[in-house]
Amino acid sequence: MRHRKPIFIVSLITCVLYSIIFHVLADEGYGKMDIMRDQWGIPHIFSDTDAGAMYGLGYATAEDRCFQMYYMLRIVQGRLAETIGNVKTIDGRDTSLNSDRKMRIFGFYRYAKVAEKNLEPETFALLQAYSNGVNRYIKDNVDKLHYLFSKYEIDPEPWTPADCIAIWWKFGSWFAGDGLRDKISPDFKKDDSQEEKIIFDDAAAVVKREDVSDEWVAEINKYIEKHGLKKQQGSYTDPPKFSHAWVIGGSKTTTGSAVLVSDPQTPVWNPSLLYEYHISGKTFNTRGVGVAGCPIILIGFNENVAYGMSALGGDQADLFLLKTDASHPDQYEYDDKWKDMKIFEETIKVKNGSDEKITIKETHHGPIVNDLIMNLPDDQQVALKRFPMCDTKSDAYKASLGMIRAKDAFELSSALANWNFPTANCIFGDSKGNIGYRAIGAYPVRSAKAIQWGGYAHDGSSSEWEWQEMIPANLLPQVMNPKDGYLVTANHRVIQSFYELSLGHSTGGYGETDRGMRIKERIREHLLISDKFTPEDVLIIQYDSVNISKRTLIQLGFHIRDVLKDELSESSLNALKYLEGWYKNGAQSNTFTNGTELLNNMQMIFRSGYFSLAKIYGGGNAGLANFSKAIFNRLRENPNARLSSEEINFVDTVLKNTWDTTKNRYGSDTRKWHEKYIDSMQNEKLRYYQSLEGFPSLDEKFDINYPILRVTDGGTIWSQRSQAYTQYVPLHDTDQSKTILPIGQSERPDSPFRFSTYSDWCNGILHEA
Repeated sequence: MRHRKPIFIVSLITCVLYSIIFHVLADEGYGKMDIMRDQWGIPHIFSDTDAGAMYGLGYATAEDRCFQMYYMLRIVQGRLAETIGNVKTIDGRDTSLNSDRKMRIFGFYRYAKVAEKNLEPETFALLQAYSNGVNRYIKDNVDKLHYLFSKYEIDPEPWTPADCIAIWWKFGSWFAGDGLRDKISPDFKKDDSQEEKIIFDDAAAVVKREDVSDEWVAEINKYIEKHGLKKQQGSYTDPPKFSHAWVIGGSKTTTGSAVLVSDPQTPVWNPSLLYEYHISGKTFNTRGVGVAGCPIILIGFNENVAYGMSALGGDQADLFLLKTDASHPDQYEYDDKWKDMKIFEETIKVKNGSDEKITIKETHHGPIVNDLIMNLPDDQQVALKRFPMCDTKSDAYKASLGMIRAKDAFELSSALANWNFPTANCIFGDSKGNIGYRAIGAYPVRSAKAIQWGGYAHDGSSSEWEWQEMIPANLLPQVMNPKDGYLVTANHRVIQSFYELSLGHSTGGYGETDRGMRIKERIREHLLISDKFTPEDVLIIQYDSVNISKRTLIQLGFHIRDVLKDELSESSLNALKYLEGWYKNGAQSNTFTNGTELLNNMQMIFRSGYFSLAKIYGGGNAGLANFSKAIFNRLRENPNARLSSEEINFVDTVLKNTWDTTKNRYGSDTRKWHEKYIDSMQNEKLRYYQSLEGFPSLDEKFDINYPILRVTDGGTIWSQRSQAYTQYVPLHDTDQSKTILPIGQSERPDSPFRFSTYSDWCNGILHEA
């Protein structure tokens, strides 16, 4: 990765180099271009122009994932029922027809076509080159396309830049709220008995006050005052549980360069949701993963910098209550004037069924979404304003270009300022040892009248309730080279409470997460032994399988039983006895360790409706983390510390339920539990083309059983069930980087790369990148 093409070819001698797949003809206008594939089938595209590299990437992506691209496009276009019929999701809660209605109303594809017209010339040219590469592959292989094109009667229309935009928007929407859950009215009776205490754990935050300047804080407070905003000190809901990453700065490494590990922690799919590639053009030489159909690298690195992202869940959508009247059909009142709605009549085709006509109404706020919201008064019309559809003049591809071209962490940070969707935590480092973090995305500055920072619907009849603007990127949470010398992001608290500018009611959490706590614990443990990390030391953390919350609860169980001599239920005592060896051997959630089968049935619902502790420590993941930290500190100060009756009850209830659940699942003979647990792991399916929306396999013949994986606990750092991609980059020598993208590069059953990484994934191996 560090070198340009001629030297890179030499470095591939150690790999199986399959062939130069394709040469661009001179009359294509993109210059010379080569596609090579390594032994895992990952394409390496080389061109002397950026457009040539994008053209080659489009060609290679279509070769690997052409059907996946068009299937996802059909979903975002609202044409799923046309493709597979009116099919229910696996859980039976939704249908493909409902999905189409939703997509048509949201207007992802409708607005993507508008956004295409607003692209800057360079962006359009590169997305068009990518699209031309896709179309060239289809033209060259029209009789050899994936068999599902024929089975589902899909005639692949020419790929366009609008398709790239729509694919990215749909992918990003899986990590963003849709605004439909905003409360309609604040007039409700509050049940104080169920209220959970909000504890803002500043120690958990990524960005600390000591690492930012007084001038920056003053600028933020001035901005809040200028826009008449209410100050806030955090959010009140748990953030998304996707992804983690950490980076160690040069001051803490033996090489003087940063070392970064990133793992998006989304489920493994068949074929993979993500797509890995390496592109080298005139102004970039970069590698990473994105989504098939759009050349944005979500997690990646070049010769100088590396970056990783985790879901942030910023609130980029709001409901607006419209003022309508029967005497003004298809109009709404705004600032004392009647405005016309835009009316679209569309037909949803249903394979083997009757077509359905729908009427879509749009306002200047956005589409009317009454059909998507339950329990609305009959006379109330509600419009949805949602990013990115509300701003078709900005695009994430511009940011991505700057990121892959960056020569150091400071250039990367500047490029991230242009990122608009989805919101994300991004940490990064460079070969010079610099590290940084930014909260990225477009965050609305809501009206000064807004209730709970957008948690409630706005008055759509007055301009006084409109979004004012987007928060300037320089005022979003960010830090460069913090004093600690390392950064961790794992969906936990973004910034300490000195930051009083709201990013939205669902953003950032208010404390720790289990994976974030464990990553930081491992880093601190190492720094107690040595003040430096080798690159290998950083990578070792990726293979940790301790669920810190479960470990703490078991520790408390032993404390109650052995130190306090308090009474526990028979089931709890059985569980503790069963787990003694597991705990003494490091509390690893390892499939091949007896005890893991019991712990994998442990549910710790930390809500006030279940346990009164949530009123003390807060609810959800952050509340559970607060509880774990408080107990740890208490026992560290006094090994004989007492526990309250509520704390003992919590431990006893969780242990009892865990034991009883496992007994019901595997029987009374505990000697057979582990064997039955291993057997049960293979009963679950990786369904062929099961979508994130939950629609079933497109061909059960190519479903596969889950393999026996070493770590399946979603609360651990190394959770193979969610190891959708892992990237390890020692920036002193990026040729030593390693990655894994399960289960393989290609979607095609006849491809040698269909399961090219399956064995490595099962065995917990990262391969050379």
